[in-house]
Amino acid sequence: MTWGSVAAVAAVIAIAIYYLLEPSAAPRPYVTSLLKGEFSSVPNACRVISAPALKEYLTGSPSKAVQMFGAATKSECTFSVDGKQTFRELDITNQAYTPSLIAPGDGSATSYARYTFNQTELVLATPPKNSAQPRATIAPLSGLGSQALAAVQLYRQRSKTDLVIVLVRVHNVVITVKLWASVGHGFAPVSIPQLRFYAVAAARTSVAAVSRESAAGA
Repeated sequence: MTWGSVAAVAAVIAIAIYYLLEPSAAPRPYVTSLLKGEFSSVPNACRVISAPALKEYLTGSPSKAVQMFGAATKSECTFSVDGKQTFRELDITNQAYTPSLIAPGDGSATSYARYTFNQTELVLATPPKNSAQPRATIAPLSGLGSQALAAVQLYRQRSKTDLVIVLVRVHNVVITVKLWASVGHGFAPVSIPQLRFYAVAAARTSVAAVSRESAAGA
């Protein structure tokens, strides 16, 4: 009985020591704060493009800019020209993503931005079945941010509209530039290559503005 009791006590002690000395489980690999090079804020989209450039992109002097969204991590602005033979609209959105467990990966802000960029590209290539959005013709862009593409959508339903979208990711920031042009029904013809050129130029200026923002660890 004595030896049995001693053995039982020894077993209990051994189990306790095992659990005390067992290496703790590795921490979850999720990132909860901004990493080096990531941005906590974005520039005001209404102040990124100069007046002369806007006049060129929109084929005329735009009316007063409309601030669609204004916050530290997201800024959206719309400029438009509505004339007898010309309708143009330029929409610029700068958005800085924060760490999140929504996106696959390590949860970092950059991972979230990359996920959003890829999902946007997927919807452009294959719009929802009941959507009026046409399939986009997509081409990658090199030398612009961490990821970039240009997409062209031709709306040919009640009205005729050409839309060029330039999507750029700079670390955890996604820049979206949309340049619309109405065609036909009294509006002058539109050159898609020219629209694309202007949209890319606007995106390039936006990338430069974002890059001047303070980055984590800088």
